[in-house]
Amino acid sequence: MEFLAYKISTVAKKHVSYVGNPKLMNNVMSNIGLSLPEDPAEQTQIAAILSTIDRAIEQTEAIIAKQQRIKTGLMQDLLTKGIDEDGNVRSEETHEFKDSAIGRIPVEWEIRTLESIVDEPITYGIVQAGSHVDGGIPYIRTGDMAGDFLELERLLRTSKKIATSYKRSEVSAGDIVFALRATVGKVLPVSQELSGSNLTQGTAKISAAYDINQTFLLWALRSSIIARQIQLVQKGTTFSEITLGDLRKLRLIIPRSKEEQSNIGTQLRDHQDNIQLMKIILAKYKETKEGLMQDLLTGKVRVTELLKDAEASP
Repeated sequence: MEFLAYKISTVAKKHVSYVGNPKLMNNVMSNIGLSLPEDPAEQTQIAAILSTIDRAIEQTEAIIAKQQRIKTGLMQDLLTKGIDEDGNVRSEETHEFKDSAIGRIPVEWEIRTLESIVDEPITYGIVQAGSHVDGGIPYIRTGDMAGDFLELERLLRTSKKIATSYKRSEVSAGDIVFALRATVGKVLPVSQELSGSNLTQGTAKISAAYDINQTFLLWALRSSIIARQIQLVQKGTTFSEITLGDLRKLRLIIPRSKEEQSNIGTQLRDHQDNIQLMKIILAKYKETKEGLMQDLLTGKVRVTELLKDAEASP
């Protein structure tokens, strides 16, 4: 039965209609013949192989979900309480806190506006980039920020003349790109390979000042404290956006110690890197499953040799 379920699901995928909501076309399965291995033992072996990869996929998905929950809690703790000199998360039972406009914060922390912790004015990019120019200057749109990182090969390119006229929005490695529209508030770091790229009007460049750790600032901008402020000031119902003026006035709570900023940023980055690694593993498992289903359920690759080996084993 397990083999049959895999076989039917594979055949059914080929006859799904994607017009509107995905659905199986009417009566299609009743008219399709299924080719099956004659030997029940071979069917069982194929099902066992596919079940094994399915379990690996389920377990990896569970690990990712758990790590995502841990990350949420870790962000809440580290970005509101911080880490003391012994590497422990502060608490009001053991450390001194103070009242602030954003709530209770460690006495070693302070509230600062975003515009006060950058070394260049926060600005958006090119208003009209024109047609794509092969070999031109890459530029980042809000649509390029859908994933977990920016990919150079996916970026459109504008002419050097247009990019030069918007030199103010040219980004460097370590800068942060902020989505002013669409996915308002999403932030992604600029990698070394993207250094020299530009932005569009829907994105803004944030460059950390010398006393602010870049990685800490990236995670601070992802905090619930910032998310709540963005919700209060973002405009539009069908087309949400935040103005540069409101962006510059966002308030962050920041450790005065750059070393503490670095420790917090490193912990959160390392945790995110582990999640990203698990996502890569999950993608490989799914790719492997697709290949196995194509090979084993069509008879392209037979498992008869595995069965012979099993029979020959004492």
